[in-house]
Amino acid sequence: MTTTPERAASDSALDQLNARLGAIVDGPEPVTGPASTDAPENCFLGPTCSTPATNDRRPATSDRAQTTAGRAPSPAPAIALERGLVIATRILNELAPLSARIELAGSGRRRRPFWGDLDFVVIPKDAAAFHDRVMQRCTLAKKADGSNKGDGSEVLIVEMSNGVQLDFYFARASSGDMFRKTPCTWGSVLLHRTGSKAHNVYLAKRALEKGYRWILNSGLYCAGNHVCGSTEEEIFSALDLPFVKPEQREV
Repeated sequence: MTTTPERAASDSALDQLNARLGAIVDGPEPVTGPASTDAPENCFLGPTCSTPATNDRRPATSDRAQTTAGRAPSPAPAIALERGLVIATRILNELAPLSARIELAGSGRRRRPFWGDLDFVVIPKDAAAFHDRVMQRCTLAKKADGSNKGDGSEVLIVEMSNGVQLDFYFARASSGDMFRKTPCTWGSVLLHRTGSKAHNVYLAKRALEKGYRWILNSGLYCAGNHVCGSTEEEIFSALDLPFVKPEQREV
């Protein structure tokens, strides 16, 4: 993709904020391109499934590791909005019983016409059980060097059998007692992972102007003290901003 002056400026601002915030403001970017013509919407749901063979279909993960040695894997076809919502709804329905909260994020939540992958923010009821359930249906997504893209306490990045990537970002529920409390991070993680990148940069700058620091996976802080982060609405309010609907977060 050709780098535009506007995107270069946004990335430059992002780099500066990274150094100041000590975190990565990396909300999803809009994706454009031809939509995938596969029809594997039920692959995540069934114990076994097969994707109809097409000339555009990416090889399986193990095959790509052999055919892409020394170079990055070819990107999957972009996922059209309508098809993405069908896949996302089925995934949400299956994983809801294992989740205290789960919601679509990224380009899907912003209702972009094409998505590069499917992003979810989740608070699992049992992290191990959630991980096991996902891995029954998917395989860990790999980088070009063969390492995992994400498999930890904050993120799980996997691929369905048709090559569609699923990113699960984990938030925390509030916990603790009268002496020490860990704040809920749901709103901050959802806001961050919904994007867009430009909107995240704007909010991070706004936080600095107001004397806050936005720790993306936690919330707003002032002088080291947690201010808010459990809902998106309270973060916008703390920044003296009206709530912006996800579909309008492109600036």
